[in-house]
Amino acid sequence: MIVYFYTVDPYGIKALNALNFANLSKSGKFRSIEILINFNSYGFFREACRINRIKIKDNLDKIIGDLEEYDNTPIESYDTLTKIIGTNEWIDIIARYSRNKINTFQAEIEIGNLFCNKLREGFRYVLNMPIRMNDEVGTKYRLVHCCNHIDGCLLVANNRYKRSQEQRQQRFHGQMTFLDYDVNDLTTNDDDIKKYLMTRIELRGGNEIHLSHLIADFFINVGILCNEQKLVSILKELEKESFIKVRRNPEITPSTGKKSDFWHENKEHQIFIRKIML
Repeated sequence: MIVYFYTVDPYGIKALNALNFANLSKSGKFRSIEILINFNSYGFFREACRINRIKIKDNLDKIIGDLEEYDNTPIESYDTLTKIIGTNEWIDIIARYSRNKINTFQAEIEIGNLFCNKLREGFRYVLNMPIRMNDEVGTKYRLVHCCNHIDGCLLVANNRYKRSQEQRQQRFHGQMTFLDYDVNDLTTNDDDIKKYLMTRIELRGGNEIHLSHLIADFFINVGILCNEQKLVSILKELEKESFIKVRRNPEITPSTGKKSDFWHENKEHQIFIRKIML
């Protein structure tokens, strides 16, 4: 099977069109297609504020200035921004920013999420990771990965989480911390991850879900808060606490004749998870 992999690295944001990307997948012309997009979310934010005549409260000159490939030609209309991101919901984000309901950091994350949500109309799995400055001024741009294969989703999510932690260590010159951080440099804790994971399971009611599908669902809908290994360790706790039922195929290990206890999936091993209904 031929896999088409496209890398989109535009000069600025004008060349982007979220709907066109989504339609590539929906067209049915490709049996397998993946796209990696460089989305300058702060560039979009700056243009959205300029068109709305809203003063930016933070200095973005360094962030944009360090991007040699960024096109500084002003965007002329609301429609152009809507075409780029695929929805006019960006207007509400900028309005809330102008009323001090959210800050620049939060606005940038929401803009990145809007772009990804439109791409999900054509791709089953869409993930994004911020690429940050060494001096931690802000996000240089977001790498957005789109595919329709679960293995691609899990591979990219785990890789991006690992890379985000490496970048953080580089920025802090290896200084240790007692806190855990997600790919957006927001602090996380196991209790919150456990709650979010259980919520995704509860949405299935009493129906089973593949382990790999559950983890991919978490990354897409909650975010890359941790890696796959952390999610599996929390699922083990939920099983011990009798919140979830885990069914394995095969149920018996052929080589030992004992009950299976594996926590990985491949062609020979499947795991099904469901909430225990009280």
